[in-house]
Amino acid sequence: DITVSEVLPVPYTGEAFPGYDKIDVSFLALEQIIRRQRSDWKTALGNAKGVYLISDVHNGKRYVGAAYGSSGIWSRWACYIDTGHGYNDDLTRLIKKQGLKYAEKYFRFALLDYFPMKSDDDFIIHRKHTGKNFFRHVESVAITKIEPNKRLKSAAQKRGS
Repeated sequence: DITVSEVLPVPYTGEAFPGYDKIDVSFLALEQIIRRQRSDWKTALGNAKGVYLISDVHNGKRYVGAAYGSSGIWSRWACYIDTGHGYNDDLTRLIKKQGLKYAEKYFRFALLDYFPMKSDDDFIIHRKHTGKNFFRHVESVAITKIEPNKRLKSAAQKRGS
C-alpha cells in the first residue's frame, strides 16, 4: 500500500540551489536542473565565473575546468549537458569512444571556486591552472606514498624484524 501524504502545488523540479560551496551533483541531476531551467540555480550560476571539477567516478580521473567570459558557469555546464564533453579535448575523445551514456552514468560536477562576473578572465584562468596543479600534486603524492612503505618493509625484513 502507498499512502499519499502531500500533493505539491507545482511539479517537482529538483533540489534547491545548495550554495556555491556545496555543489556536488551527478550529470543526470545537473541535466534535470538545466533542462528544467531551475531559476535559483540559473540565477546563481549564470551570475558567477568559476573553477569546477568534473570527476569520472568510473576511471577516477578528474578534469579541472573554468567558466569565464560573459556567460557564467550556467552556460558552461549546459554545454557539458548538451554534448557530454563540453568540447574538452580529453572528454571529447572519451565520449566519442564511450558515448553520452558514459557521462550520464559516471560524471559528477563540483564547484571549486567562484567569483563575481566582473572578475578578470585571466585571473579565472590562473585559478584553473592552480587547481590542475593541485590535483596533479595530490595524485603524485598518493602514488609515491606507497613506495617508501615498501622500502621500509623490505629494510625491516632484511634486518630480520
